[in-house]
Parts: sequence; structure tokens; C-alpha cells
Amino acid sequence: MELIGKFVKLRAKTREDLALYVRWLNDPFLLALLQSGVPQPITLEWLTTRFERQLTSDWSDAPTELGYVVSELRDNRGVGCIGLQHIDWKNRCGSQLFFLIDHRALRNHGLAYGFYAAEAIVLFLNFAFGELNLHRIEAETLAYNRNVLRAIEKMGFRCEGTKRECIYRAGRYVDSYCYGLLQSEFYQSHYVKWMLNRLGLEPDTHKIDLNQSQKEEVPCISPGSSSSAL
Repeated sequence: MELIGKFVKLRAKTREDLALYVRWLNDPFLLALLQSGVPQPITLEWLTTRFERQLTSDWSDAPTELGYVVSELRDNRGVGCIGLQHIDWKNRCGSQLFFLIDHRALRNHGLAYGFYAAEAIVLFLNFAFGELNLHRIEAETLAYNRNVLRAIEKMGFRCEGTKRECIYRAGRYVDSYCYGLLQSEFYQSHYVKWMLNRLGLEPDTHKIDLNQSQKEEVPCISPGSSSSAL
């Protein structure tokens, strides 16, 4: 399903988007913000083969990755991507949030650039928590990536640890920060509340706060005899 905001729309990746991914994955500035991996040239042919393989994958089991193209709402032009890797459906946890907004594609948008990124993150996290019912999402980013640090902290992410000098970049070792976000923390964020209201979205208010339930009596709900496969 597509996720629609005021400025952006999150949609499925198409063959027409692959040229954008080639440009992003070969951009030295963007590559410097990635966590790890050996930098190497990425070709359109390689990405096309990978894309075709994904199209023919067996989706009978729940996927462990979820990804969207971030596109401009007015013309559907791709300006970035966002997604979640290593989804553990049993424990309702996704262990690696990723997102990228192409600053050059939005260089003429001024202050709207920040709203593009914020909308994309809020739309995606609201879907992951409110629709997929994930309980926890994790993110990891390099210490010098201040824009990402500010963006995720506004969403309620908390720094849970530091991997000291674990990534080698531009002749030096740098730290990587590990962040975690619980579903309840996301919906308690004042910034998220403001964004959801602005987007005309309402958080799920029917979930029981287990911390609060320790202080108040709540009805005991018996689990059902069967569960649906994801």
C-alpha cells in the first residue's frame, strides 16, 4: 500500500527507479553516510538482475525486509528511499531502519527539504507501528551524521550504546551510535503527535499501556485459539 503525506508519497520501487538507485549508490557523499561495506561501483545491470530476482521471490513467508521509494507527491518523482531490514516477526522488532533523501534533487526546495525527510520517516514508522504492530525498531548511524541523529531523536529514538571506532572513513575510525525506539515512545513524542495531526493521521489509541496496567486493574484477555500467518 502507498503511504501519502503533504509533500511526499511512499510507494513501491519500479524499474524506472533503478537509475536513481545507481546514482545514489555511486555517490561518494551518500556512501560516506552508510554504515559499512566495501565501496564498489554499482551498475544498472546488477541492480536490474537483483530487482528481477526480488519480483520472482516466494512471498508465502513473511518478508524480513520492507522498503519504499520516497517520491514527490506532485509528480511521483523519486527523491529517496526508506525501509526496515531484519524484521523479527515473533518478537515484533526491526533491527535496522534506513532512509535516504537526495539533497541534490531537492536543492531548490529550501526549508521544505526538512519536511520531506520528516514526513517520510513519520509515515513509515506510523505504518510499521500502527499497521504492522511492530513493538521495537532499531537504527544505527555514524557519529558525524548529525542530520540523521537530530531527525531520529525527534521521533523518540533513544541512544542505547556506542560502537567505538568501528567504521573506517576518510583515513580515520569513527564511532557508530545504536538507537532504539519502542512503539509507545514513538506515539508519545510531541513532534510525532504534531506531524500526525498535520497529516490527518491518528495513532492507535486502543493499545494497552503495560506500564500503566501495572498501576491499574485491566481486564484479563485470553489469547485466541489460532493466529493468522504473516
